[in-house]
Amino acid sequence: MDCVFCKIRDGQIPSMKIFEDGRTLTIMDINPLNSGHCLVVTKAHAPSLFEAEVEDLQAAIAAAKKVALAIQRVLKPDGLNLLQANGPAAFQSVPHFHLHLIPRWNGDGKGFDWTPTPGNRDQIMKVGERLRGLLKYRGGRMTERKVRVLVAKPGLDGHDRGAKIVARALRDAGFEVIYTGLHQTPEQIVATAVQEDVDAIGLSVLSGAHNFLFARVLELLREKGAGDIAVFGGGIIPREDIQALKALGVKELFTPGTSTQDIIRFVRDNIRASG
Repeated sequence: MDCVFCKIRDGQIPSMKIFEDGRTLTIMDINPLNSGHCLVVTKAHAPSLFEAEVEDLQAAIAAAKKVALAIQRVLKPDGLNLLQANGPAAFQSVPHFHLHLIPRWNGDGKGFDWTPTPGNRDQIMKVGERLRGLLKYRGGRMTERKVRVLVAKPGLDGHDRGAKIVARALRDAGFEVIYTGLHQTPEQIVATAVQEDVDAIGLSVLSGAHNFLFARVLELLREKGAGDIAVFGGGIIPREDIQALKALGVKELFTPGTSTQDIIRFVRDNIRASG
């Protein structure tokens, strides 16, 4: 049978598999509408919804729920589309029953009618690895873990008492905390964040180089396909710079005198464990 999904199922065509059970297979879409776009495919060949067995449809929806939860934790989208098409008139491109799971963000500028275009393979693989890690690729059983925060001191600033106080407060509040120590470059910080699979980076900057350091960390995270890692921080930062940094993507900035309870509350309310 000349079916691309059947060939993927049988291992004749390579794919990035993130979840598999007895009746379904979930793969990363190589022509994604958005980052994290996945396909839930029934193992039994059925051209469309009309021919699919009820048991396979039930399994596909159950798999979609598990994968959607993983997408929510890893990518933290503002929403998610669950799409399914039947027949050329409904824009079905592969005649084998499948569900599209498409993460959506406010203002992403995407609609529902898109021309399949190959995505960035490295980014697809990186996101797929993170989703597969959460799903464990063994029956989709997801295990809870604590939010993991990297506290870092970038640049030449040699004062780390405040950073250590914040790190200790977050740890005492039940979060997993990794402290990098002094004089870290943005490259070192991002490399550690990716290696440790953290959910957030907290930067402590007292040197006055906050505009460059925060922007560079955000840029490197995007380059590494880890733009979903939240960045927050603190230091002696003028109000006008705070607004500019938030516009770049920094989630929150705390100035001297902020209570550690306010920082704990921010992390608890805004950061979710990804895997």
